[in-house]
Amino acid sequence: IQIIAKVQRYNLVGTITDVNKNIVTVSDFSGKTSLIDLSDTVNLKKIDTTHKIQTAKTVDFTKGSYVFVIGYLLDSNATQYSTLKALVYP
Repeated sequence: IQIIAKVQRYNLVGTITDVNKNIVTVSDFSGKTSLIDLSDTVNLKKIDTTHKIQTAKTVDFTKGSYVFVIGYLLDSNATQYSTLKALVYP
C-alpha cells in the first residue's frame, strides 16, 4: 500500500540566527524570521570548504551559517516548519 500526501512546500533561504537543539531560527534577506525543525530523519547536507556536498548532522547547522531549506507547515496554524531537505554553508 502506498500513501501519497500532498503538502505545500516552501523554499526558505537565509542566515541561522539561533539554534536550540533541533530547532533553528532563520532570518531571510527581507528580515522575516522562521522556526525550522531539523530532526535527524530529514535529508541534511552541508557544503564543505572545498565546495563538495556531504552528509550533515544537526550540529553542522550553526549560528551565522547560510541555509537553504525545503519545508512544509503541518497545518494552517503551525508556526514552525517541518523539513524535507536542508543544505547549510559553511
